[in-house]
Amino acid sequence: MGAAVASTAGELEIVDRSDARGRLGAALLAVLACLAGSVWAFGDTLDRPRAVEVRRVVIPVIEGLPIETARERLEGLGFVVDLAFQPNERVERGLIIGQKPLAGRRASQGEVVTIVASDGPLGLMVPGVVGQQGPDALTSLAALGINGVAELEYGETVRVGEVVRTEPFAGTRIPLGGTVRVFVSGGPAPRAVPVLIGKPLEQALAELGRSGLAVGKITRPFRADQVPGTVLEVPQIEGTLLPKGMPVDLVVAGPEPTAAVPFLVGLQRSTAEGLLGGEKLKVSVLASPVPIGDSSAGTVLAQGYPPTTKLALNTVVQITVAVEEAPPTTVAPAPTPAPTPSG
Repeated sequence: MGAAVASTAGELEIVDRSDARGRLGAALLAVLACLAGSVWAFGDTLDRPRAVEVRRVVIPVIEGLPIETARERLEGLGFVVDLAFQPNERVERGLIIGQKPLAGRRASQGEVVTIVASDGPLGLMVPGVVGQQGPDALTSLAALGINGVAELEYGETVRVGEVVRTEPFAGTRIPLGGTVRVFVSGGPAPRAVPVLIGKPLEQALAELGRSGLAVGKITRPFRADQVPGTVLEVPQIEGTLLPKGMPVDLVVAGPEPTAAVPFLVGLQRSTAEGLLGGEKLKVSVLASPVPIGDSSAGTVLAQGYPPTTKLALNTVVQITVAVEEAPPTTVAPAPTPAPTPSG
């Protein structure tokens, strides 16, 4: 809708405002379209993958190297390593005998390089027999045409008779008619008897424990010329090999033997003497007179050592025994001589 506007000449000019609004809207739409296009173009650049430059590296020579050395060298250059085995009679098992791609060619980092290792001479594969009983392992090897030779090997943890290991080990190829050494557990290794004679008992016991042997019967005879507690004899000669844990008997100098004084007071003399003799003590009797008919007659009134006293053997123990007094002796009067007749 138009509007009248006064001009400088005094004439009215008709202006159409609706046409101006239309041009403004068209301009806004154009700006929005440009913004949308920019946003789409930016997003498109984000979605598209970027080109990454990958280095191409010369593949090194690895033939003749051990497997792990070859693997480390190739992986250090950025290659992925694939391992394969192939029998070979001239190259020791575990050494590289080929590779693909070949050495000297260029390959991109991240490519797979296959290395071929020697599996030893073409022949029989040694089976796993560890843990089996020795005879069963030999039978399993014989069934495959492999010669098995059993050998004894001591071990602290493997039960007696079980296979500890084999040479060559399981998975190794051996020539036809080859031999496999089968090591069978003989249990713990034998222990050598240590030097014990002349040592104090405490030290001897400690050395037996350290050697893996046990303590057997200990006898303690008295030797006057030896210090009590000193080891005097051992049945086995030092250095003798014995099974682990086997007891070793010891003869150790003991203290001088003693005897305990028994309770004697109130006992008959014969009973007291028998008890002292049983304890290997000697008796000295001191008589103490009592009236005839006294009830204590013939019994021990006192003893020289208190009861339970420890004495060396053959020590003399004095006992006092009640003895009845002898009856008084009656003397007959002498006869009176007859008078002599006078002449």
